[in-house]
Amino acid sequence: MNIASSRGCVYKCSFCGAPKFLGKKWRAFKLDRMIEEFEYWYGKGFREFYFSDSLFVLNKKRVIDFCTYIIESCYNDVVFVADGVRADHLTFEVLQYMKNAHFKSLTLGLESINDKTLKFFNKAETFTQMDEAISMADSLGFDITIYLIIGAPSEIYEDAIKSIEYPLRYKNIVNSIVSKLTPIKGTEYYNYAIEHKLVSDTSICYPKHEVYSFNERVDSNDLVDQIWLAVNPKINEIQKFLSIRKQINKALNVLGLCHVEVKRLNMLTNIYLNPFMLMLIITPLRNSKSLIKYLLGPLKSEI
Repeated sequence: MNIASSRGCVYKCSFCGAPKFLGKKWRAFKLDRMIEEFEYWYGKGFREFYFSDSLFVLNKKRVIDFCTYIIESCYNDVVFVADGVRADHLTFEVLQYMKNAHFKSLTLGLESINDKTLKFFNKAETFTQMDEAISMADSLGFDITIYLIIGAPSEIYEDAIKSIEYPLRYKNIVNSIVSKLTPIKGTEYYNYAIEHKLVSDTSICYPKHEVYSFNERVDSNDLVDQIWLAVNPKINEIQKFLSIRKQINKALNVLGLCHVEVKRLNMLTNIYLNPFMLMLIITPLRNSKSLIKYLLGPLKSEI
């Protein structure tokens, strides 16, 4: 069940149309109304809830109080997902409450790991803030989805690749949604795009959103499109990698191996994805104690 417990956005990200479409003032359910909405749908039989707020944790006390109610009321058969979460709103205390209240997944708009790009996007966050929040969420075992945007001015191929490969740092980043920077009428970036002649048809208020793997697109010869085309194979590769890694991590958790470090998990995923490497390892496995120790040594202590 999709629940929007708040609307509007007080931030001014240059690429985002949310303040224009949903309002610049943040309006939220009070705690009683939030509980009432949840219990109504719970009574209808729903057990999975998706909070689609743009700024779910803007009011930390509201979230903590809601989580406290869920915990104390023993709603142990529910699962929550929080979509619109800003990294700078997250503290370990908030994350701990959310975890105890059965929030399973978080979605954060990372956009880029380059502070220069984040400044152009007017995110009012630094990469360090984002990385610290993701590190905390990862340590608590949340499934994490991140959004990335490719095509900021001055961004080069190497910058884009670094952002695309960022999910490899944390084992619980299970999905990465990559979009091409798109000028949406009413945003600061739209004005920039008009000034730099990046918009061919000014009558279009909301161009087709360039979300990778969801929409077809027409390519031009500008630099942004060249980079976009160049990074597509890496986007494909990372998305496939994250999907397989999530399955492997889940299987290890079932076996009670819940603390496998990300480097080891990445290695196991690469082995699975590379048939030649898999064959190379499996063939001599029975005769190679040193290889077994290398591959499974860090896991033995957890068994």
